[in-house]
Amino acid sequence: MSQYFGLLLVVFAGVMTSVTANVNCYSCSYTITAAPWLHYECANDTDHVKTGSPTVPCPETFQCVTKVVYNQDLTEIRSISRGCFLPDSFKCGENCCDQSLYDVSCQYQCRSDNCNNRDVTAILKQPSGTGTAASTTPSVSTPCILMLCYFVVMRMFAGVK
Repeated sequence: MSQYFGLLLVVFAGVMTSVTANVNCYSCSYTITAAPWLHYECANDTDHVKTGSPTVPCPETFQCVTKVVYNQDLTEIRSISRGCFLPDSFKCGENCCDQSLYDVSCQYQCRSDNCNNRDVTAILKQPSGTGTAASTTPSVSTPCILMLCYFVVMRMFAGVK
């Protein structure tokens, strides 16, 4: 009977090790669109991601990963993907950026609870030739102006018969 108890204890310990080996990773994505402020919290405010599952369990065979693609001059984020992945292999190694003719792709990996929360806007530069300080977050003023114009025009035509 004691031999079965010992075997049961070893199996139970193995199950507990595999269960406790999971960590949690932030999980979100962002792709620049006509409305660049949508889901932008994935870039710089992972604690406030409200879409999908903001965190996911990550088994020990994977890593918490942040993948980000910038435009070539580092003035704009094209896309971000955070989650539990098998990291891609990059020419430069781990936790680095590769530059091509068209863009800059970066990947950061880690292995602790919610460690993939790097603010990927920190690397952004001011667009060249602007002469003024540029914001690293998408502007809401243009969409607001467009919405205001839309409502003014709709109100003008509402009275026309």
